[in-house]
Amino acid sequence: MAWAPASALRAFRGILLTVATTWGDGDQTPSVANANIFKTNNSSGTTVTSLDDGISYQTIWVIAGDDLTTFDFDGAGNVKGNNDTDWTMNQYDVAVAVFDGTNWNFSVVGSGGGGSGDIESVLGDLTGAVDALYQTATAFTANDTTPDVQTSDKFAYKTANTVTTTITDFDDGTDHTNIPDGRFFMLFIDDDYTKIDLSSSQIVGHGDIDWAPAKGYWALIAFHDGLDADGQWLITPSYPSSLAVKYIQDNVPIADNSDATKKLNIEVSNIATSTTRTWTAPDYNLDFRYPQFALQELNRDELSDTSSPHDLTAAEMRGTLLNNYADTPGASVYNLDAAGQGYNFILSLGAAQNVEINPNGTEIIYLNGTALTGGNSVQNTAPTIGESITCYTVQTADSVWGWICKSADSDFVDKGS
Repeated sequence: MAWAPASALRAFRGILLTVATTWGDGDQTPSVANANIFKTNNSSGTTVTSLDDGISYQTIWVIAGDDLTTFDFDGAGNVKGNNDTDWTMNQYDVAVAVFDGTNWNFSVVGSGGGGSGDIESVLGDLTGAVDALYQTATAFTANDTTPDVQTSDKFAYKTANTVTTTITDFDDGTDHTNIPDGRFFMLFIDDDYTKIDLSSSQIVGHGDIDWAPAKGYWALIAFHDGLDADGQWLITPSYPSSLAVKYIQDNVPIADNSDATKKLNIEVSNIATSTTRTWTAPDYNLDFRYPQFALQELNRDELSDTSSPHDLTAAEMRGTLLNNYADTPGASVYNLDAAGQGYNFILSLGAAQNVEINPNGTEIIYLNGTALTGGNSVQNTAPTIGESITCYTVQTADSVWGWICKSADSDFVDKGS
């Protein structure tokens, strides 16, 4: 089984690029304080000799934002790795490093093959690197709900459960007192029995929605001591390839792609408990800048039936603005489909031509509060451009629906049967 399918690695690379802290241009001893993922940003050749402000067992990822950064692995600084051979990163190369209290020990993930934004080459490097990490991963004790990650020189772990096991914490029973802030590791799911409790445990992430991955998925996990009195683990599952997102909580903003200060929230608090409301997208574009007309507009010649009379379909009676413009002949007859739940439309006169609305069979139209005789139609007797009538369905008895039609224009009257 491949532990790093291309789609997962694209998501993984996206995580790195999105949350990375950018080092200063030309900084040869950049700081790694208060973060775990960094990106280079050099405009000219820069040799990194040391990393400042590290804490013991802190693990970091470094992604190349340029192809001008060299790590001095054979010098007197605290960066070590690559068999003491200096390494110049190509753009999008990635490295992982763990601080042992004295030196930063680097594992080169990218191999110099990613230059000029060759993403597929980089993904190939990452595939091998992730597979190699899995091979060296330390297995958790089977069926342990709070597996120990105190072996701080370990970067990769894997599950080994034989029965359904819900992990609620990563600890050794000391309420995180032995876990340094910034502790960071990769978890491979190596069974089909693991569930991560993200709704009521010391592990948070993914909108507090529990994660029940299948074998072959993985996650990035980091400890943050400032989230509460005991600190909490932050998890980034290998989304989207290995995580079927079932819910997105409300108040998760959608941001504009060019101005992140412009946001849209969806609020669902008014929905009754244990109730699901469904929004079904119509097969046309809507412009919600004009909510009073958030309807599909159909001229007469855009209807599915352009003859006279015009047999309206259920879709043409749900959320539509019907315009009699282009009607031929002048007297236009609209035959309604059988009334049912959720129908609503506006009939507007874009042409000064008579229109007629016929109910289905003996169904009743309630015109401006008056019940017409079953089967009677509504007609406009003196059409003027700009006049309109709004019609929508209501249930009036068991399995019985009628039409309520309202218009401020007195020209819409009872035509009879």
